[in-house]
Amino acid sequence: MLLFRFLILSWMLLTSLNTWSQDYRIVSFNLRYDNPNDPYVWQERKGEIAKTIIANEIGIAGFQEVLHHQLMQLDSILPDYSQVGVGRDDGKTKGEYVPIFYQKDRFTLLETGTFWLAENPTDTGSVSWDAALPRICTWATFYDTELDRNLLFLNTHFDHVGETARLESARVILEFTQQAPSDYGIILTGDFNAQPHEAPIQELDFFLYRGGRESGNDHKIKSSFNHWGESKQPLLIDFIFHSPHFKASHDAILSSIQQELILSDHDAILLHLNWK
Repeated sequence: MLLFRFLILSWMLLTSLNTWSQDYRIVSFNLRYDNPNDPYVWQERKGEIAKTIIANEIGIAGFQEVLHHQLMQLDSILPDYSQVGVGRDDGKTKGEYVPIFYQKDRFTLLETGTFWLAENPTDTGSVSWDAALPRICTWATFYDTELDRNLLFLNTHFDHVGETARLESARVILEFTQQAPSDYGIILTGDFNAQPHEAPIQELDFFLYRGGRESGNDHKIKSSFNHWGESKQPLLIDFIFHSPHFKASHDAILSSIQQELILSDHDAILLHLNWK
């Protein structure tokens, strides 16, 4: 009888560990570029942002609005993570990045690159349609050493002005994802500057699954932009999409508003994914 109970407990533990290992904890987080005029400056926010990533055991994170010095500082205070990305202005270090941070003990980087959300995606620094600024998508392919799986991860930030640019940006990204091998899981994070009912999100919805955006208390998430705690109306513009290879087991918002510090003018979007 004791042996039977031991075997049952052992089986339950192994099952739990197997479920844990397959669970990808993904975050999309617009960190807000380092603007000294903001009510909460970067030097005060960066450490707490790193703590949030570590405390939630994030496997891969897509950040937006990251300047080069912010990237370097995050890299130094997240020692268990590696990162990829380039600046949108010159494809090197100038302008905002949309970097990807990943747990380096689990994920092996296979390949990475950046393309511009423009009529010619390989044209560095290009601006197309009605966009106000250059916009990019950084991507990386990974080998998951725990599960012997491959995935394509993309991170982006759509233009804040151009409606046509946002829709065409979604199409550029979808065209790129279609080049991925059929056994690669696909995950897309970003600040899309568009709400669920708008054309760019509807376009992505047609080809990819979108997290349900439910908070820990099971209420639908209606907003991801907090405007430093002063938002007057709900604005949900940050999302995580994924291919049918995955099933979402949990999704939530990680509020940036703490007791005495606001981490960003956006809240982080968290999604747990399991391979089917």
